[in-house]
Amino acid sequence: MEINKAGKTRILIVDDEKNMAESLCTILRRKGYSVVTALSAEQAVSICNSEKFNLIVTDAKMKKIDGFKFMESIKKDFPYTEFIMITAYATPKLAVKAIKEGAFDYIAKPFDPDEFLFTVKRALEHNRLVLENKKLMGTLANEEGLRGVVGKSPQIQ
Repeated sequence: MEINKAGKTRILIVDDEKNMAESLCTILRRKGYSVVTALSAEQAVSICNSEKFNLIVTDAKMKKIDGFKFMESIKKDFPYTEFIMITAYATPKLAVKAIKEGAFDYIAKPFDPDEFLFTVKRALEHNRLVLENKKLMGTLANEEGLRGVVGKSPQIQ
């Protein structure tokens, strides 16, 4: 996954509490991020089928599909998408589970907006570095593959 064509970082907020989703969206948009919200994991899966995101911020506890199952389903198709898990039911056990299952970080509600923005910034920087590394590894693999080619014709050069 890459940053969208306009060059803006794309963030998806998934929370079944409308006020929380709107608050997070407002905080991020004020910092210039391109943000989309979903009020359920089902809606978020549908959105992810048509749009790419660098970061998804999801509530851990939602009706029907929780944040963990949602993250697992998205990570299958988009392994480079970063996740930040948020919850009002924070426990050390859930935090460890979130990280083990692929979340970049875990934040307990309520949280300070500056703490949230700092975590978002770190997650996006990690995403950028991972994508850059992937691109460089691809370039390196292409160069390695061409080292055995010998020739002087214009087509080979």
